[in-house]
Amino acid sequence: CGSLEVYDGESSSDLKLGTWCRLSEVPSYLLSDGRFLFIKLIVAPPSLKHDFEATYKTLKENKVCSNVPASQNFNGTLKSYDYKSKYIAKDIMHCFWPITVDADYAIRVTVKTLDFGGCEACGDLQIFDGLTISSTKLGEWTKGKPDLMSSANHVLITFKTNQFAKTDGLEVKYEIIRVVNLCPPESAENEGEIETYGFPQDYPGNMECSWKLKAPDNYVIRLTIGSVSFPKCTTPELARDYIDIYDGDNEFANKIVENFSQCSKAKNIDLVSRTNRLFVVFKSKSWRGSKGFKGTYNSISKDKGK
Repeated sequence: CGSLEVYDGESSSDLKLGTWCRLSEVPSYLLSDGRFLFIKLIVAPPSLKHDFEATYKTLKENKVCSNVPASQNFNGTLKSYDYKSKYIAKDIMHCFWPITVDADYAIRVTVKTLDFGGCEACGDLQIFDGLTISSTKLGEWTKGKPDLMSSANHVLITFKTNQFAKTDGLEVKYEIIRVVNLCPPESAENEGEIETYGFPQDYPGNMECSWKLKAPDNYVIRLTIGSVSFPKCTTPELARDYIDIYDGDNEFANKIVENFSQCSKAKNIDLVSRTNRLFVVFKSKSWRGSKGFKGTYNSISKDKGK
């Protein structure tokens, strides 16, 4: 049969984007890397029934990757080009989205769609905990729906594709959260509650919270945490989301609970401190969180705590 060839440049010596014989094989869209596309129709005699029809339009380069707004102290959405037009471009779509917010905020990045059609080699999404690719990489994905926090007020999101595919591409939502709201404070000095961010909704991954619980002199603290909901793990030592508790007011005090996680043998925490202080630390190193936990505490006299 005859065929249609398309090259990313001014001639057939440039990069070939593809060769097609049937309309059903042709991607919905093709995108050049520069200012030129070269289209070649090959006719195979003796058949005279060779024709094609195509439309084209020019795009400003900065429209290929959706813009991050100049004022970034608002929630926003990032999308791959022409989402959801069911196409991914070849070798040319490499989007960089740096986001910076005010210093007293952090950024929650939630992936709503990441669709390469199951192709592990068709591209990737990367998220960095900073503004450059030399910053700490929070992860690299070809599927899944990451939901995580930046550790500071910067994040870099990159998205690249290197195959044609009739898939949805990418949609990412980012939310700015005041840092003081990420870890809800202990309710009161003598009694109250502690909980993960957004409980009972899922907390984002890659975050850390700590709570200093204090009772009056000659009192101790009873802390109760019901069943937790963290990402799955195989052993407590390998858990990426967990709780540590110290019998004092910092991490140098005696550790009385270590790596309490989804796979711990105990399913809840019910303890009484020896001092009038407890230091509770929750760490998430996962790329997606879970429901988390809610705990209650109250002060009791040392005599009752024995």
